[in-house]
Amino acid sequence: MRPLRIAVLGAGVAGLTAALRLGQAGHGVDVYERWPGLGGQAATVDVGSGHLLERYYHHWFTSDRHIVRLCEELGVAEAIQWRPSSVAFFVDGAVHPFTGPLDLLRFGPLPLRDRLRMGLAVVRLQRAGRAVEAYEGETARAWIERTMGPRAWATVWGPLLRGKFGSRADDISMAWLWGKLTLRRKLEGREARQELLGYPGRSFEPLFGALRAAIEARGGRVLIDRPAAALQRAADGGLAVTPAAPGAFRLGHDPRAFAPDGEAQRYDAVIATVPSDVFAALLDDGLRCEVGAAYLARLDSIEYHAALCLLLELDRRFTSHYWTNVADPALPFVGLIEHTNLVEPGHYRGRRFLYVANYLEHGHELLSLDADALLERYLPGLRAVNPAFDPSWVRASWLHREPAAQPIVDVGYRERIPPLRTGARGLVLANTTQVYPEDRGTNYAVRLGEQAAETVGGVNLGSVLPRCLYGAPGQDSGTDAGAHRHQQPRHRRAAGGAARRRHREAGPTPAGSRLAHGGPSRGLPPGASGAEPPREVSGRGAGLRGGSGAGRPSGRVPVRPDPRARSAARGAHADRAEDRRRRHPALATHGPSRRLGVARRPRHHGRPDDRRSRPRPGRGRGRARLPRGGRPLPHHAAAGGGRPGPSAHQPGRRHAAPGAAR
Repeated sequence: MRPLRIAVLGAGVAGLTAALRLGQAGHGVDVYERWPGLGGQAATVDVGSGHLLERYYHHWFTSDRHIVRLCEELGVAEAIQWRPSSVAFFVDGAVHPFTGPLDLLRFGPLPLRDRLRMGLAVVRLQRAGRAVEAYEGETARAWIERTMGPRAWATVWGPLLRGKFGSRADDISMAWLWGKLTLRRKLEGREARQELLGYPGRSFEPLFGALRAAIEARGGRVLIDRPAAALQRAADGGLAVTPAAPGAFRLGHDPRAFAPDGEAQRYDAVIATVPSDVFAALLDDGLRCEVGAAYLARLDSIEYHAALCLLLELDRRFTSHYWTNVADPALPFVGLIEHTNLVEPGHYRGRRFLYVANYLEHGHELLSLDADALLERYLPGLRAVNPAFDPSWVRASWLHREPAAQPIVDVGYRERIPPLRTGARGLVLANTTQVYPEDRGTNYAVRLGEQAAETVGGVNLGSVLPRCLYGAPGQDSGTDAGAHRHQQPRHRRAAGGAARRRHREAGPTPAGSRLAHGGPSRGLPPGASGAEPPREVSGRGAGLRGGSGAGRPSGRVPVRPDPRARSAARGAHADRAEDRRRRHPALATHGPSRRLGVARRPRHHGRPDDRRSRPRPGRGRGRARLPRGGRPLPHHAAAGGGRPGPSAHQPGRRHAAPGAAR
């Protein structure tokens, strides 16, 4: 593919990631951002004394592999610190710890029987192994009342969902709660007792700066305080972006209110990472016709709720927990996130910070208040949580509003998700409405940005990531719903597992091989090996020990793969296995591997005369070692025996398991 000139609208994590991948593939990229800063909904604010905090509370889970791998690639991963979390519920006028299973058993607002029933329902959901499709036709309320009981809904889940989704709480799909409980909040091993959350030492800003530097190092431009005012079809068939004047962020989010500044810029393609309503407002009449009424109807059918976040600097601790869910409908906010109960106050020279979180329907009266007026409205609720609280504790405050913060995931949501390809040639949309069933966040924004780059620029992730593989789920249509592929038949899964093991041992595969990404539905395009290829390989891995060409003389000297490439392949394999286990937990019945975090099969330690205990060339873990020319050794030699015949498998002697002799 020839180099293209591509515009990315929005410098959030998805937009910056897409621009990075496009630049790595040789395309020219310009990024347009409305806000005078980077990061989108994860953007930071200067709180003084050289400290930065995110405008809206952020952290990473240990399952957030995409964002952590991006940090590793950009050299900022060392700053990530994993700290123990603490969670509480405020209900019935008291704060109740809710971090582990014992806290559930002590949760007084529910009778013991309902506590046990609620815990059992969550465990069954996590271990049932059912894909998200099984829950898409049911509301969360119906599932909770059926499996946990009406009191669990009335006391815990109902107030939480009403706080987040308002009047739409009863309509929320069980698929949304399934994603929360099985993909993100499923804790195993040590985390079952103590959840760990990640946060970079100097806020998210160093990551955004590293992304910008990497984009600009490849000839791209990142234009902050420079939004797009209009988007139309160029005379030569490309796309034209009309930039807006600086300071447009003070006028709100609607691009129709922005004054154009300069001539329209021509591009071969455009990736829009803006909310759906902003995207629709950017289109002129011609592009609206190209996109089509059906696509625009999908955009209109998905409703957003706004986020209202009040950040307070306090002179003392407010609670003893990092995250307090407010399940009392009398309180006018839904959560208290005390940042300095996760990151030590010493990191900020003794200063303490508290986020007061809220989600509201558009037009709610609280959205029109300033910080002081909002604090006055919140004062009775804050005193209900901590009766000693006094406004004199507040040293400073910052207020932020995000109109398109939370898509409403109701029943039938999947059918309304807009594809990344809009129907207009060269125009791609990538925003939070396409993250499903996972909830929106920076981790999935990385995945979404890479999918957008693949869609518009034909980016081969393997070619732009020589030392880091991404096994992100994806699909040809461009929507994030490709993450919910159906299970393959058992014989296909078994064959694929053996192939991936050979790939992991042999390092990268030649261009075009399916082994690098587990087939076309695994997210990497054909040919994306993601690591440096061997210097001299013929056939399908011929000459490499355990390769798919075992037993076929290659006529060439085998080359040991680069250990760094092999390590990258292991990381990608772990990502794909983790994704399969989260989508289909039934595949992980034998427990996670401590080394790679992947599902493992039990080794067979049968009798010596059992055929499955004999190593055979080219078959799973029992492959025979290959000499230099690629010709298989006899069974007795491969197993370490002395001579052929009965002495290689003497009756009564227990031999090593296949693959044990290395």
